[in-house]
This record gives sequence, structure tokens and C-alpha cells, in this order.
Amino acid sequence: YYPLSTLILAGIKDILIISTPRDILMFQDLLGDGNDFGVNLKYEIQQEPNGLAEAFIIGETFIGGDSVCLILGDNIFNGGNLLSILEKCSKLTEGATIFGYLVDDPKSFGVVEFDDKFNVLSIEEKPEKPKSTLASMGIYIFTYKQLRKYLIADAKKEDSKHDFGMNIIPDMLNDSKKL
Repeated sequence: YYPLSTLILAGIKDILIISTPRDILMFQDLLGDGNDFGVNLKYEIQQEPNGLAEAFIIGETFIGGDSVCLILGDNIFNGGNLLSILEKCSKLTEGATIFGYLVDDPKSFGVVEFDDKFNVLSIEEKPEKPKSTLASMGIYIFTYKQLRKYLIADAKKEDSKHDFGMNIIPDMLNDSKKL
């Protein structure tokens, strides 16, 4: 419930839940169409664990041309002004937002490096020598039109792992996209 309640409290009303073939029916039985929570829930299946980027391909019809937020289902999100920041970022018209969280052992996480204005400088997946102590929290907000271009280009790369931290976001940063 934590990721779902985070989205609801941030004012996000149209939510697509993507899960495994084994688990999707349990989510549908538990949550239904979302009316009880004041939201619109839809469901899709990710057949194999092929990375976060695939979630956007699976959800493309649901997303349409809107800004889109991806939140991981196995984290608890809380603290500070998170909800007001999420609400503000959900109205994004260009660029992307990546959330970071201070951790003691950044080598165990995807690490985000920010400048003094909180623009993303780099993101690395479980780096040996982390550039910061801020782990990617598992909340990403993108303008889908821009993200889609990178997803399509990445899907064509045979050597890509189709991973946000290793492929998609670094490609966006290499093109000087503001994150």
C-alpha cells in the first residue's frame, strides 16, 4: 500500500500497476478498480523482469502523452516535503525528476550525483567509488514524449540492459537533458 498511498496523497489519480503474471490477480482482487480509494487503477503484466524501462513500454497506451511517474512497489516512501514535491513534479512539462535519499553505504544502490541546484549530474548503478551518498529512491517522473525517444533508441541497442541507472538516464544526461 505504501507506494500507492504515496501516489494518491500526491494527487496522482490515474495509476497503472504492473506486476508479474503470478501476482497481478492478487493486486486486482485486493485493490479493484480504485474507486474505493478515489483513483482509477489499471493493470498490466510484465512477463519477465526486463528492467524498469520496459514498464514504460508496457504502459505506453495508458500513459498517452502525459507526464508519468514510476514508483517501485517494494519501498516505503516518507519524510520531509515528499508529497508536496511529488505533486509539483507530477505537473512537469519538460525534463525529468529523480529522487535521492541519503544512505550510509551507497555502494549497494543506484547513486545519484546532484549539483548545488539539485540538477542530476550523474547516476551510477552500485558504483565501486560513489560520487555521492544519495541513493535513487525508486521514484522517477518524466515527460513521456521525451522519455519515449530514449526508450526506443535504447531498445535498439543489443548491448543495453534497458536499465534506467545504467542506460536510459545516462543517455539523457549525455544529451544535456535537465534532470
